[in-house]
Amino acid sequence: MIAGKVTSEASQALISEVFPVMIGDGISNIDLIVNLGNQWIMRNRGNVIMRKYYTSTIMRLAAKLKIACQKLSQTSLDFAPKYFEIVLKAVSVLLPYL
Repeated sequence: MIAGKVTSEASQALISEVFPVMIGDGISNIDLIVNLGNQWIMRNRGNVIMRKYYTSTIMRLAAKLKIACQKLSQTSLDFAPKYFEIVLKAVSVLLPYL
């Protein structure tokens, strides 16, 4: 994304298929999660019936991880190597709920 090779805009498939399934989640405006959604919908392009559910599940997990990291660090951190320990703690907090 930083290099400009990946766009943070939601693809048309993401907008028309996945976002309606995720109404009320409030995570569609986070660039990292939108990029992840774009990648997952392309990865599952052959599975038209289930791809929206697979993609929305991955996007929700990423959002929960980001929220847990922010709660642990008390800041609006980004996923960067310097926050590795906080990300590990957040994952260990989320594991019982997965």
